[in-house]
Amino acid sequence: LKMPHWLCYSSTDMVNWTAHGPVLSATGFSYAQPNGSGAAQVVKGADNKFYYYVTLKRKDNQQHTIDVAVSDSPTGPFKPARKDGTPLITDDMTPDSHRTNADIDPTVIIDDDGTPWMAWGNGDCYIVKLSRDMTSLDGPVHHLGLRNFSEGPWLFKRKGLYYMVYAADAPGVQTEQMAYATASSVLGPWTYGGLLTGSAK
Repeated sequence: LKMPHWLCYSSTDMVNWTAHGPVLSATGFSYAQPNGSGAAQVVKGADNKFYYYVTLKRKDNQQHTIDVAVSDSPTGPFKPARKDGTPLITDDMTPDSHRTNADIDPTVIIDDDGTPWMAWGNGDCYIVKLSRDMTSLDGPVHHLGLRNFSEGPWLFKRKGLYYMVYAADAPGVQTEQMAYATASSVLGPWTYGGLLTGSAK
């Protein structure tokens, strides 16, 4: 990674955009490499604060982590939210992954009953229930056996059905394609829905 921070842009018409500059930097996390800002997602909590779930890279062992920052506004500034200064997700929480850098690309959903869930992964997709404070875990990490899963999951819910859209390593294809799966429960079982796009070129 060669990215020092995360930028924010806003629009009222999806055509014209306003730049708000950097809203969070990797240097805000004491254990993180300064140029290790990776894929992230912002979600509004029940307390009307905005929580930024981010991918980082550790200084000490080069492993990826996931952490969370908080702000009163989607345009920031965001500050690390965990009081003890430790990452939310670390590699030792996903020892069954077949890739060493599995802990990247967080996606978060707040379910209809107010329960927050976070999914993530590289090569293997994982999910965990978050506490209502949005900054700690409330249960075990679950492995989701998503077909052809590569990285970049996006979790959402529509008409009572959960959807997971993700970058897929389809057999025999060199470049990633977008695939999706659905489930009636956020923990699955997940049913593969097929490819949504062709190869990225």
